[in-house]
Amino acid sequence: MSKNAGIEKKEEYRKQQKATLRMLQSLPLRDKICITQELIDEAILQYGEKHIYLSFSSGKDSTVLSHIARIRYPNILHVFAIHPANIQKQ
Repeated sequence: MSKNAGIEKKEEYRKQQKATLRMLQSLPLRDKICITQELIDEAILQYGEKHIYLSFSSGKDSTVLSHIARIRYPNILHVFAIHPANIQKQ
């Protein structure tokens, strides 16, 4: 594969990803929640509930994800870490 062909392939992939993202963003909230639940279910089926951890930062996005995950999997483990760069010095 030539260098140009590789670049064109990457560009086509980016275009497809952007189109997919725009489509997902345009979905109603209920559909977005269902898709999220399906992804969580797939991960649980593939790896088992004991091997799935939810990264939790206490921000809006991770709080919503935590809520959606805990509806079906109330014992799903959460991992919370504070990066030293995010600690305010007093």
